[in-house]
Amino acid sequence: MPRVFTRVLLLFTFILPLMLSSVALAQDASPEAELKQAIEQTRTAMQELADSSLTETEKRDLQELYQNTLNFLQRTQAIDTDLADLRKQVEQAPERIRLARQQLERTQAQTPAEMQARYEDRELDDLETLLGERVTRMFSWQNELTAVNSELIAAQTRPERTQASVSANQTREQQLSEQIRNLQRQADTPLNTARLAMMRAEQRTLQRHNELLRQRLNANNVLQDLAVQQRDLLSRQIADIEAEAQVLQDLIDAKRRTQSERTVSETTEEVLQAGNQQHLREQGTLNRRLSEELLRATNQLGELTRKNILTKQQIDSVTQIESALDQQIGVLEGSVLLSRILHQQKKALPVTRPDLTLTDQIADLRLRQFELNQLREQMTNPAAYLERLLNKLPEEQRESLRSEFERVVNSRISLVEQLSANINTLLTQAITLQMNQRQLEQTSSELHRTIDDQLFWVASNRPLDRGWAVSFPSQALSQLKAMDWMQQLRVVGATLRDHLLWIALIALLVGLYVWRLPHLRQQLRSLHADVGHFRRDSGRHTPKALLLTAVMVVPVPLVLGGLSVIFMLGEEPAMPGLAQALAQLALAWFMLHLVYRVFDPSGIATLHFRWDQDLVDRLHRLVRSSAWILLPMVVVVALGELRPEQLMDDVLGRLTLLVGLIMLAVMLGRMMYRSQPLYNSRVLHVSASLLLVLAPLAVAGLLAWGYNYTAIKLTDRFIGTLYLIILWMQVEGT
Repeated sequence: MPRVFTRVLLLFTFILPLMLSSVALAQDASPEAELKQAIEQTRTAMQELADSSLTETEKRDLQELYQNTLNFLQRTQAIDTDLADLRKQVEQAPERIRLARQQLERTQAQTPAEMQARYEDRELDDLETLLGERVTRMFSWQNELTAVNSELIAAQTRPERTQASVSANQTREQQLSEQIRNLQRQADTPLNTARLAMMRAEQRTLQRHNELLRQRLNANNVLQDLAVQQRDLLSRQIADIEAEAQVLQDLIDAKRRTQSERTVSETTEEVLQAGNQQHLREQGTLNRRLSEELLRATNQLGELTRKNILTKQQIDSVTQIESALDQQIGVLEGSVLLSRILHQQKKALPVTRPDLTLTDQIADLRLRQFELNQLREQMTNPAAYLERLLNKLPEEQRESLRSEFERVVNSRISLVEQLSANINTLLTQAITLQMNQRQLEQTSSELHRTIDDQLFWVASNRPLDRGWAVSFPSQALSQLKAMDWMQQLRVVGATLRDHLLWIALIALLVGLYVWRLPHLRQQLRSLHADVGHFRRDSGRHTPKALLLTAVMVVPVPLVLGGLSVIFMLGEEPAMPGLAQALAQLALAWFMLHLVYRVFDPSGIATLHFRWDQDLVDRLHRLVRSSAWILLPMVVVVALGELRPEQLMDDVLGRLTLLVGLIMLAVMLGRMMYRSQPLYNSRVLHVSASLLLVLAPLAVAGLLAWGYNYTAIKLTDRFIGTLYLIILWMQVEGT
């Protein structure tokens, strides 16, 4: 009886007030005040629970329910705050857009000459302070740009995310309504009452969240316009401040170099004024060496500073891509658009080339720092140091040369101080650069792998369906027009004209091949004739025959490879896509032509390998037929790997690859079906047959489902596997 009384008392003391506060019963209270009151009453209930006479199990269950209720109420409160902020942001958006446009219009980029004229009269210390401020502001703006880009991505993908979130919230709300109806039919126990309060708090949270999502969707156009204006303004400001920082760095380097050159000039004058006095000339020469080292350290300091700024900018760029990547993957997962965005981000990743000499430079700087510290310790007492130098002179010359040596010592003290400061700064800059480069390389490599992993499992094209087939003629025609054949031919002609020496070298090699071809054929026929002869045959005949055959099939790959090199020459290759395709085509042509000659009916496979004539004939026909399939596939794969962002529009390459894979599977299946079991094992033969047939068919299936990039990667691996099989056959036959 006391336990029943305790539960009834508990119900009326804080559970029922909690229930009443979670619904709108107070006519004169605002929603914010009502929500705040509900939170306070929930906390009070949690505190009073410890003094109740309930069992430990009931206390633990109620504590968990109260905590969940409090979490939902606080989440609702946070959503209400976000709603208020959103309304304020929407109200201010037009004015902020107008101000951003005005500021962008008023922003006029200054030329480097104008900025240099504005700052050239400043002192070195002022310039260094200004540079630090500009770099700090630039990094701050870059962080703001990262946030704006994230907001822009969120605005661009908000409709899809809002639809999914609202749908999920509505489903959960319906489930809660059903559970609330069921609980209301049960007895009013403290646990049921607390569960009911928790469910209603969660229901309210879902409703407010849906309201926030709808409000954001309604304001999406305004928010997107604001993000675009802020992005354009920040991009312009960052570009301007980067140019300004570059000018400041150039001026700092110039002033430092001027000071160091002045020091070199002064120390040179000291040497000239030394006359014929050998010891004084030696000390002046030492000062001149220190001043020249100071000049080199000044130049090196400017270079390291530039590298540090550039590396930090690259780290920020990679960080921006990384921060946007997770959001894009979560929002656009399963969308064809994600593939294009990932390709763009992969292309935007900086090329990391770490300075491998930094470790040695740091070690040399530490050693030089130690040597300068020793020299500074020797000059701690300038008078004693001067006396040590004078004591090396004959006694009668000491007083007459004291003033000259005193000038040399004073100059050396100043030089060592400046050089020591520069070496310390250089050491700090070098260590910072090494750490930044390592961070950049690690971050960029991880992000590169993440993007590659995502690209492999993301559809880059829509599946092959009736709509694709109907639109194929128009898409193929558009692709052919976009190639601009006349322009491409003009670029090819201009590139070849600019590299006539390379063309002459290729022609010379081909001419040499034609001149020696009869001799090569005679040598190969002689080796064939020696096979089986008990005196002339040897184990070296087959490798020699393979080598001669490889040399005989080399002219076409040589021409293709040479043209590939020509199109890749220069800092900016004229036609990198064509160069990549020609290089892959040269390798494929060489491998296929080599194995075609090996499988000649009266060639190496029959005479040297002693293979069955029927098998050699079938392999010979298979290689000849598959060459017409593999060579176009190699070109498509090479172009697709170099420009994966264009795969969405490459309908001709997709069709070529699809047809080629199916035909290759059919030919390999027919060949394996008619061949004798491998190593007299039917199980091994069937396994190899299934692998050779199903592999291209599986890749063709991925291609048909829209995984074009994945299919190209797998086709490249499959062709590479065929090359290995060809080499393995030659080695086994040998």
